[in-house]
Amino acid sequence: MPQFSCLCGLNRISWSTEPILTTRCHCMDERKLTGAAFGLSIFVSTETLEVEFGKLSIGGKFALKLKLPFSLSAGTL
Repeated sequence: MPQFSCLCGLNRISWSTEPILTTRCHCMDERKLTGAAFGLSIFVSTETLEVEFGKLSIGGKFALKLKLPFSLSAGTL
């Protein structure tokens, strides 16, 4: 089962379906968000997401107004 964790490692999410879409973006928002030259995104149905441990908040303040899960403890994805 695919999974990801936030940068601080206190949260983990998994999902059970194939991604709807995967992208690589070089926009300034992604650069600021990741600290890298680009960001990789995987879009999956929220109905298949499961928080394995931790507590995530949903927010978004970026150009596309995406609602992104992030760690409350570290403020990171």
